Amino acid sequence: MFIVSLNARENPFFPSKDSQDLSISTNKVQKYEPLKRATLTLPSSARVIREVSVEYVNLDGSIEKKSISLDNSIDWHLPIFISQSYTNDTAVQENIPMKKEEKYEKVADYKFISFSVKNKRLKIITKDKKIRNFMLIDPYRIVIDFKRVCDFRSYQENVKNSVYKTIKIGNHDGYYRVVIELDGQYEYTLKREKKGYLLFLK
Repeated sequence: MFIVSLNARENPFFPSKDSQDLSISTNKVQKYEPLKRATLTLPSSARVIREVSVEYVNLDGSIEKKSISLDNSIDWHLPIFISQSYTNDTAVQENIPMKKEEKYEKVADYKFISFSVKNKRLKIITKDKKIRNFMLIDPYRIVIDFKRVCDFRSYQENVKNSVYKTIKIGNHDGYYRVVIELDGQYEYTLKREKKGYLLFLK
């Protein structure tokens, strides 16, 4: 009876104390696909990249992280690429022809106002005086009011391949309103020019 009452384990080769918490080693090798190219898209409010961090797994299974400081300006329209392929940047640049200086392209034209685009600049040609301008969000758009007594139907023009998506003109009592919808979040500056106004985005 004394022998039967002994506290024996089913498997004497497995540790009895806190066995659930012990890691079990295995010879199974987990396979990972080789890194080709990964992309990271930043929000439209991003302007400067400060740091890039990479978290990796060592041969012994431990996890570590390595970072690099950058402090470079970026264009949020373009994704950030992560790759292990090497290219000769000099050779690539030599094969790229020099771009001609881009000119303003007229994208909208109404009776008393016209709009021309060049990258992030919008040239507004008008003789009318600006009353006010401000920014609205969701979506991001710039509103500009011009003084003029007139009566006309609302006007809208969609802009292709530009940070300026649409240009709308609406009639109000004693003035008309221009609403310029943007493709993301920007800060803007509006300057007076000889033939109208120049809008800068940054």
